[in-house]
Amino acid sequence: MDYTLTFWTVVYIVFLIIPGVFFKRFYFQGHFNKQFQSGLYADRLITSLFWGAIIQGITIQILIHTSDLGFGSFSDVYNEVYNSISSKSLPNGSSRLFHFASIYLIGSVSIGIILGHFSHKLVRKTKLDLNYAVFRFSNKWFYYFTGEILNTQEFRLKNLRM
Repeated sequence: MDYTLTFWTVVYIVFLIIPGVFFKRFYFQGHFNKQFQSGLYADRLITSLFWGAIIQGITIQILIHTSDLGFGSFSDVYNEVYNSISSKSLPNGSSRLFHFASIYLIGSVSIGIILGHFSHKLVRKTKLDLNYAVFRFSNKWFYYFTGEILNTQEFRLKNLRM
């Protein structure tokens, strides 16, 4: 049995989903950490893919501009993998490809962690979650018990109607 196809499938899934999962894990922290595990599986998968794709783009830009892995290295590795897949064969597992993949994966996970943590801090410090419902965390009891619910627009409008 040929396990090479299974290996490359797992590698591609890891590169697509894992950075987004790390971003979400560090975005939903503190009183909001249960929101990381809640919701439909399809929704969590799609948002992880979305954030993973954004993080991959940022990672590529950072690695191009800060390391000796210039754009030529990225395009060489990409072309090598693409040419082998288009010729209906699996990419060669060379040490150069492994080195590139490990730097890229560590970089994308690190950027996902940093971006998730600072996004959470930005939303809480600027009170975006209180001013805009799209940023609001699903732990409504936190907002009630801390009194922050009084600062939301929905709460003010509801009290004006009464």
